[in-house]
Amino acid sequence: MKKILLIAASVMTFASCNKSSVLEEQLPIPVRAAAETTSGTAAVEVENGMLKFADEAAIEQTLSMLLKMDEATLSAWYDSIGFVSQEMAREIALAEFQAMTSLDEYPAFKAKYQKQFLFNDNLEEEDFQPYVAASRFAYEMILNADGNVLVGDQIKNYNYERFEQTMYYRVAHESTEIQSRISPETKTNQVYVKSGKKKFWAWAVRNGAEVYVQVTAQKKNLFGWNDYKADYSFRCRMRPGYDKPYTDLSSQIDASQTFFAIGLGGVKSTGRISCNSRLHLCIAPHFQYTVSAAYEAWSSGTGENTAQILVINI
Repeated sequence: MKKILLIAASVMTFASCNKSSVLEEQLPIPVRAAAETTSGTAAVEVENGMLKFADEAAIEQTLSMLLKMDEATLSAWYDSIGFVSQEMAREIALAEFQAMTSLDEYPAFKAKYQKQFLFNDNLEEEDFQPYVAASRFAYEMILNADGNVLVGDQIKNYNYERFEQTMYYRVAHESTEIQSRISPETKTNQVYVKSGKKKFWAWAVRNGAEVYVQVTAQKKNLFGWNDYKADYSFRCRMRPGYDKPYTDLSSQIDASQTFFAIGLGGVKSTGRISCNSRLHLCIAPHFQYTVSAAYEAWSSGTGENTAQILVINI
């Protein structure tokens, strides 16, 4: 059965509900009055367990809306259309992984999810949990568990094939160093900190006119490294602006309506949030110009004394 939803470009509010209910049969969505929508809507259908879009522009429009939702609103939106995203399917698999009582159960678990998610096959790193395979920023929000989406009448798959292609691996393992005005040893657009049995990643992504910082944290227990909710903190070292020599534009970018509305030297924390959360940095409508910023970053697990500089040049 097809279920159709008119998605407004602005965020629509849905009642909060439990994520597990998305696996249950959903009632048809009532037709909404024209007054309840705004211009610039994109039609989305759920067909054979996949979201269906008219074209990729409709995907980006929908994704832009979803990225602005908090967890409760996003969960309710999925529930209202009866769709299980790749991100949600991975959470279900992760809960199953974390419920294991022995690593003897791991081979069967991995075999069950091998076709949907990616795994780190380097056993020496003790990283056994599943990872989303989406190859584009935040596409795990609109892909199904297999990485598929309908564009027109064509099924498209946007999965990576190997764990080593993901940002989780690349941020932790790439050794390329750059010269920057902050520190000659600092990587650009990413930071990775490992301290004892805790570690965290943060990396910047430019998605059209929007710039985001994605964060994730892990702690080590009996079954190796596992995701957990953490508090992330950022101290502003350089506010978002267009990089020089583009002096014809204002150097300062307005970030007053985003998470990173932080004055120079100021600190802002997220509170405990889920892994793979995406923090809105700024809107940069001048696509031909590079956005630059810098923040000291740390997590509640690694501590402020391990803070590293996240240099953004994107």
